Amino acid sequence: SHDTTHYSIKWNNDSSNYANIPGLIAFPNKTDVYFKLVDPIIRLRDSVWLADPRNIVLIDTSGISANNLEFYHTQQSITIRGKLSKQKNDAMVAIFKKLNLEDFNTGSVTKIQGTLDGTVSVANVYEKHPFFASSLNFNNRRFNEQYLGNGSVNCYWDNSVNAIALNGQL
Repeated sequence: SHDTTHYSIKWNNDSSNYANIPGLIAFPNKTDVYFKLVDPIIRLRDSVWLADPRNIVLIDTSGISANNLEFYHTQQSITIRGKLSKQKNDAMVAIFKKLNLEDFNTGSVTKIQGTLDGTVSVANVYEKHPFFASSLNFNNRRFNEQYLGNGSVNCYWDNSVNAIALNGQL
């Protein structure tokens, strides 16, 4: 049997920060579950974010896959793609492009400005020693109006101490 459930998630802080995220969850057989966003609109600080209409997330017996799961506004984007499984070569990756950090200051006392580019990767989550690594670059960063400049943060999961090893520079 092929059962599908439609849903809508709505969020409304004020006129400049809201979201309407409709989608569907499909159960095409006993082992597979599909998630799809259907024309979502997310508005942060008067910036309207849209999603790639080809987005799909699949959960099946081999793992979790994300394809074309991208949110974008003008030149900015957040993309999640890849697969989490028991296969060592499979990884889920989040890609950030020209992300304006100020768009995410909604309701916060702390004010962060600048842009973010980079990747975060996760793999082997079903194993004793998962893999985590990120490489992030910040441009024209300001924190509470104080100019900090450009910088980078690189980190990975260090299995020898079960902690994140981090290297950053301004």
